[in-house]
Amino acid sequence: MGQGQPEGKRPRRPHVIPPPPPPVGWRRELDALKSLHGSVKVVLWRALRRTHLWVATPPERRKGLFNPPSEVMLQASGRVCMREPELIEPVGVFTALLRAPHEAESRPVVEACRRVQEWADARGMLSVAVQFAEAAATVQPESAARANEAARLCRRAAYDDRAADWYLRAYKLGVRGKGRANRKQSLWALLGYGALMKDLGQYDEAKLYYNRAARAAYSMGLRKEAAEAQHDLMGLAAEMGEFTAAEWHARQALKLYPARHTRVPYFVHDFAFVLIRNCFYTFALALLEKLLPLITRPEEEVLVYGSMARATGGIGQRKQFEVVEREILQRIQMYQDFAPSALNGLAEGARALGDWERAEQYARAALALARTRKDAVEEQVASVLLGRIAMREAFPLHQDPPDQHRLELLMRRFVIRLQTWKAPGQSKPGADPDTGSTPANRSEASVA
Repeated sequence: MGQGQPEGKRPRRPHVIPPPPPPVGWRRELDALKSLHGSVKVVLWRALRRTHLWVATPPERRKGLFNPPSEVMLQASGRVCMREPELIEPVGVFTALLRAPHEAESRPVVEACRRVQEWADARGMLSVAVQFAEAAATVQPESAARANEAARLCRRAAYDDRAADWYLRAYKLGVRGKGRANRKQSLWALLGYGALMKDLGQYDEAKLYYNRAARAAYSMGLRKEAAEAQHDLMGLAAEMGEFTAAEWHARQALKLYPARHTRVPYFVHDFAFVLIRNCFYTFALALLEKLLPLITRPEEEVLVYGSMARATGGIGQRKQFEVVEREILQRIQMYQDFAPSALNGLAEGARALGDWERAEQYARAALALARTRKDAVEEQVASVLLGRIAMREAFPLHQDPPDQHRLELLMRRFVIRLQTWKAPGQSKPGADPDTGSTPANRSEASVA
């Protein structure tokens, strides 16, 4: 898994909707839940097992499907609710399912699975979140949104074949469904599948699906989704070493993104990283310095500072690098969402400055934390970086762009967009109330 394109996943005719991937089986489910506390693990594993069995059983045969919960299990459920108050409602739904499976309705079960998924994801327990996201998508089989959510989490967990299956299903459900919301789900499935192909190094395949999403968005008049597709194409072109193409896609996205779109700051960050990948460190740093005041979440400041570490190291600014270093180290004590990326950034910056011992220290810390957090992308970045450090491979030097005036004009447009940007519902630029929004191309932070 994770090597090459999953077989047999090219979209088929829109009216043929593939079934959900089969459950992984009780042993793998139990293994996925092993990070949980004893009673929490037992109660949630039983809930997961019973939910899959309930879905697989025809409604007319559900009466008497389960034995009523024993006193021991009720006590265990009570301990879970005392230990994790956020699980009180989901545990109640799962208990009711055991007591009267023939009376249970899908909607409360889906919502219970989603609550557990969100609870687990917020605590960095990705494998647990995956299991309950897939359960929710199975209980609500007509929902493209649930299939997309399962695909997204599978992709994050590097369950590549299952992610491909869910994306295909989400796409077909979105195409068959009615209304604008379903059309958007089909587009997001194309974008997600393109991102999966990019993660797997299948760049031509990724480009195909990103372009399909862009064309579909244009044809449906969905400017925001078209902007997101161009944003992703920009990152892909950067991965492929095609700066001219990356710049072109950046210009298209800049035209299409609405002024108040929540992804604008992340788009700016990703373009700054395109500049870093092409060794235009001075330009990148100038853009990141304009961006930083608009980032209000400490965990996302960590990501921006990580990119600044690369840029300051690339131009040999040791004092500025050390300022950035202090900011990162202070923040990652409490906010670890993007800590592996930022530590890799510190390793790159130290490598650029010729501080090999410090570079190795940060790369090893990034590797360990990425493994703990199951961040496959940053784990790979750290592994490659450690090899380069061991070989004392020099960091690429700063370069001037081939058409500096053209890039300066584009930079001016980015700065103007930042100066005028406001998040929806905010009276001042800079706040982003969309708690679900994350930098679109966090995986772009790969070693130079």
